[in-house]
Amino acid sequence: MIVEGDTLDEVIEEASYDIADWFEIKGKIEDAVNPSAWHLEKDEKLIYVPVQERQA
Repeated sequence: MIVEGDTLDEVIEEASYDIADWFEIKGKIEDAVNPSAWHLEKDEKLIYVPVQERQA
């Protein structure tokens, strides 16, 4: 998933909401996409956020 924000705090908050929504809708983690070919603009950063699926 990709999220955006003007500050790192905004990005973290947006990612936390999106991750929660993802689990609610999908109920599982899909395979990660390798972003090595992505083009980032000068002011963009790529940050990995590890997520571990909780077992019921």
